[in-house]
Amino acid sequence: MQGRKWTTFCAKLETDHSKPAVGDVLDFLSDLFDAGLTHSAINTAQSALASFITLERWDNALIYTLLIEIFQARPPKPKYDAVWNVYVVLNYVKTLLPVESLKLRLST
Repeated sequence: MQGRKWTTFCAKLETDHSKPAVGDVLDFLSDLFDAGLTHSAINTAQSALASFITLERWDNALIYTLLIEIFQARPPKPKYDAVWNVYVVLNYVKTLLPVESLKLRLST
């Protein structure tokens, strides 16, 4: 999907999609950010681009810096909204010692 977006983006700029200027890549990634994509999605798009375009080392540093800024501006959301306290369970299990006296129902 991002490949199509990239070629469409380059067509609008009238630039070669296989040999872009670093500014074009930065603008493309910024447009993805402005469209509301997550850091993970933008990083995936950058990795896909890197598989078929070659940039200078300095240019890669600029892209890396942009990705850091995107991460800081829109950090990933936690996977879970709520978590339970494992210590509550562990403290309960401690009260069941010795293990030999546990009934099968409590140990599974």
